[in-house]
Amino acid sequence: MTGLPRNPTPPPAIPEADAVAALIQHWQVGLDRLVAADVMIATDGVATGWAGPASEAARRAGQQTSHDLAEAALSGIRAIRSLDGWARQLRQLRAEREDLLMRVDAASAELARLALMPDNTLATPVIRSRAWQEHRDLDADLASWSAKVAAADAAIVAALTTPDPVDALNADRDPRHRDAAESTRRALAEAAAAGIPAYLLSYQPDAFGGDGEVVIAFGDPVAAAHTAVIVPGITNDAATIDLQSLGALSLQAAATTRSARTARTARTSTIAWMGYDAPSHPAFHGGRLDPRELKDLGRTLGEGAAEDGGHELVEFVGELREANPLTDVTVVGHSYGSTTAAHAAVDGLEADRLVFLGSPGLGDEVDRASDLGLPAGAVFVSAAQLDPVTWLGGPHRVAGHEVDTHGVGLGDDPSRADFGATRLAGDNGREFHLDSLDQVVLNHNAYLAPGSQFADNVAAVVLDQEPATTRGRTTTGEELLAGWATQEAARALPLPWR
Repeated sequence: MTGLPRNPTPPPAIPEADAVAALIQHWQVGLDRLVAADVMIATDGVATGWAGPASEAARRAGQQTSHDLAEAALSGIRAIRSLDGWARQLRQLRAEREDLLMRVDAASAELARLALMPDNTLATPVIRSRAWQEHRDLDADLASWSAKVAAADAAIVAALTTPDPVDALNADRDPRHRDAAESTRRALAEAAAAGIPAYLLSYQPDAFGGDGEVVIAFGDPVAAAHTAVIVPGITNDAATIDLQSLGALSLQAAATTRSARTARTARTSTIAWMGYDAPSHPAFHGGRLDPRELKDLGRTLGEGAAEDGGHELVEFVGELREANPLTDVTVVGHSYGSTTAAHAAVDGLEADRLVFLGSPGLGDEVDRASDLGLPAGAVFVSAAQLDPVTWLGGPHRVAGHEVDTHGVGLGDDPSRADFGATRLAGDNGREFHLDSLDQVVLNHNAYLAPGSQFADNVAAVVLDQEPATTRGRTTTGEELLAGWATQEAARALPLPWR
């Protein structure tokens, strides 16, 4: 039969989606480990209020380098997002291509069969017309598929060439995610100003129902001989990573100073780990505890978040060990983070040492340091005498008699003398009164303050050196509270009666 259409042209091959996915993984690892910090530093203009060891000259010298690295890294982040979307399109287009190839093969075979038929039959016009219609349909589908491929190509080019640094970090515009992004930028800017290399190990603003997960290492954790993981307490989430990072940076600076002073230089990495869902409550505002709501602590907090967070911490430290088998690891838990760290230790945490700062208690499963599964002498505690959060731990005694709290509270006080931990020396904190309860927050958050004795002693523990110590407590939280209340009552008396 003559007058038939030509054989259809098979659709061209397209890139393998698996190859694109491999490229995504390669780029992501490189960005996360090498320049992700510089990305966010540059997008924030390297603005900082840090008053640490970095000089103004160092900031100016590093600014242009950070900017150049950031521009390249931002392009990489946009490319990763675009490649990820493109990989999904490629998989769909490849499936459609397979269908088109089968149709092309079938149409070619049918045309070859029709070509052998004579032209002088009554059915020839109908058969010829149907062959042309099927050809036009297949040609239209091939053209549509080619247009999709061209559109995908255009989209990837546009994504790679359109500057959008904010969307590169935070595409969804969720207000909480923006807060997390800005807080992360500030944390990394603080590191840049201090001259300390920062590594963004995790940035997941969607984690924990939108509270977010952010983990930043100050100093390369893969090359470090000593690593400290700092676990925060209540009211913290991804939007407060900048505040958490101040403690990590201060500890890094203290470790550097102590190493220089003792002539025992060793690479150290301090990690601000917001890797669990810390508890929160409307009484807690902007990452800070309102001291007027201290009475609600026993009602608001339980051990559930600490238990869940302990599992996350065990997994994270295990990953650190895999990345750097030669490092030793000190886990530093602050406030409710100490309860979380204790749960992790009971679950088999691979830490060499534990430090508990301002602990309200270590949970019902821990009565002695030996319950934590670490060797003798590997558990340390810092408890400022004027930090009321440390008064919350048991055992609870009134008038010399132990009281059963029926599960209320977070367990025993690790700073007591018979617990078995080494108590680190440090400032007892400033006096606070009913008309100056904000001082409670300052005392509770001062353990890793730059230049403090507590920070220096925690650094000594991290470096496996001898810290300055003091005796454990022999008074209970109730007795400390009673003493404070007595002084407050006396203070309230008219002057002649004091």
